[in-house]
Amino acid sequence: MTLQNLLTNGYFSEELPPPFTTHLLGANISKIQSIISSLPTQEVKLMKESDFVRYSTPKTGIHRRPNGIPNPYHQIKLSEAISSHWVDIEKLYKGSPLSASIPEIDTTGKRSIVQFAKYEEYKEKCLVKHRDPPPLAVVVYSGLCRMLTFGV
Repeated sequence: MTLQNLLTNGYFSEELPPPFTTHLLGANISKIQSIISSLPTQEVKLMKESDFVRYSTPKTGIHRRPNGIPNPYHQIKLSEAISSHWVDIEKLYKGSPLSASIPEIDTTGKRSIVQFAKYEEYKEKCLVKHRDPPPLAVVVYSGLCRMLTFGV
């Protein structure tokens, strides 16, 4: 898992229309990292906290799916940690008896990580792996971590 791949294909939610991309961010990450590393310590301290941009996309009926886009600085820092520790992350998921949705690198180039297309597919994999789906708390926690980590 490369930093460029995470920033190019994993930053924005797939629900955003095609004009919204982060291809330039991924392509220019080396330049951006050198700019960030040359900033004075005081400026870096000011960037420690930020909010994300909130938006929602339509679902069926009158329902909407809430989404958010994190600050690019924080997404870069998170993506750096993920890419540098990807092997360890993969080992944890593959070795866990609770991980029914193991993240896999998307070889098509559309996204950074492949995820289940449907909840039904996830439930089926849970049944195959565990015979019983994990407790709801594990499912919610897993989904929250995936959403925060991979922007999906």
